[in-house]
Amino acid sequence: MRITLEFGCEKRLSLPIQYNYTVQGFLYANITPELGEFLHDQGFMFEKRSFKMFTFSRLQGRYEL
Repeated sequence: MRITLEFGCEKRLSLPIQYNYTVQGFLYANITPELGEFLHDQGFMFEKRSFKMFTFSRLQGRYEL
């Protein structure tokens, strides 16, 4: 399953080149604490594997380095 999220910002936004940690923190901060704790600490189990939910593509849109 894949979910695409789109966020906008009215002001200029600065992100580090290694932005995954920042984006993941933003997502955890905007879901319920119970769900965030479950996804971070446990994840979904399948046989002996644990799936923790977040995979990131490159951010799209206007940018400058």
